Amino acid sequence: MLTVAEAAAKAAARAAAQSSALAEIGRAAAVGARQALMATRQQLDVLAASGVVDAAGAGLCVVLDALNTAISGTQPGAFAVPEPAAARGAGAASAAASPFSYEVTFLLDAAQEAVAALWDRLDALGDSLVVSGRDAQWHVHVGDAGAVIEGTLAAGQLSKITITYLNQMQASIPAGQSAPPSRVVAVAEGPGLTGLLRAAGATAVDLQPGIDPGVVLDELAMSPGPAVMLAPAGFVAGRWPPGWPVLEVECLIQSLAALAVHEPGRDQDADLGAMRTAVAGMRWASLSLAQDAMPARRPDTWLLVGRVAGQVAVCGADQAAVAIALSEQLLAADPEMITLVTGRAAEPELGAAVAGQVAARAPGVEVVCYDGGMTSAVLLIGAE
Repeated sequence: MLTVAEAAAKAAARAAAQSSALAEIGRAAAVGARQALMATRQQLDVLAASGVVDAAGAGLCVVLDALNTAISGTQPGAFAVPEPAAARGAGAASAAASPFSYEVTFLLDAAQEAVAALWDRLDALGDSLVVSGRDAQWHVHVGDAGAVIEGTLAAGQLSKITITYLNQMQASIPAGQSAPPSRVVAVAEGPGLTGLLRAAGATAVDLQPGIDPGVVLDELAMSPGPAVMLAPAGFVAGRWPPGWPVLEVECLIQSLAALAVHEPGRDQDADLGAMRTAVAGMRWASLSLAQDAMPARRPDTWLLVGRVAGQVAVCGADQAAVAIALSEQLLAADPEMITLVTGRAAEPELGAAVAGQVAARAPGVEVVCYDGGMTSAVLLIGAE
């Protein structure tokens, strides 16, 4: 990376000696970095053997291209990371297939010592191993589903076991053709949140109150596929479009975490594993109106219920006070980022009040706030 950075600096200095135009200097830096990156293949034996370039240097090229675009206002062509030598040969089609052909999920009732030993055993067998949700559901991608079940039975009592074949789409691709880009269809609620999901690369469906979920699913099934379905847990279970993998979220704000790591050009199995890990890594809280208080006419008399991971944590009548109490509980886990999504019933300054308190309590935590427009919640909070 330092070699690429030095080359970019020297190229920029040469351009500056000939022209004062910032756009020309930025372009020279980007081009100089690309040329230096190509040379990294010969600078390290491990890179020469595989035919790849230095990853950190490639990342710097991407940054310099983005800077060049921002300066010049044009995009002459984004940097493309060169393919590994192995991917350019006759075996390219088979290289794209994942060796982990099955996704196994289950619930486990076992002693803590057995759980620790099982984690090590499954981690060695497969990939994308996570434990998520209130019920501690296990997910793992493996080549031998039977070995997972046998190993887990030795640790404790199993329930709700599912085994999904992941490579069906890859197996149906004709030889010599590449897999289609990974696609995500997200079910959301509220125009703001739906817009955020679309901006993040998903085909988002706004499930407004009164809309029949079955009709939505029927429409999705007719869209080009397959795709990863990103939806709230229990959303018309059993009626997913055929062949679509499903990633269920406990809270809609977790969909933002999933799409933050979504890469359309990546193999769908790997993309699904990355999104699942991101969802499992986001703690969440929600602020909503109590159902029995909905008929109240004055907002200050509504009873507010705050939940952390679905469990009631705090109640009150003041939106800011309850929301701040929820954020304090999430900050106890020392997150790096807090995301706030306000609903339609949120007071105008609710997001700013919570963001200000987080900034005062934990100055190093990044805070972002969006207007989601949901009717099902006053506020959603995500901590990563």
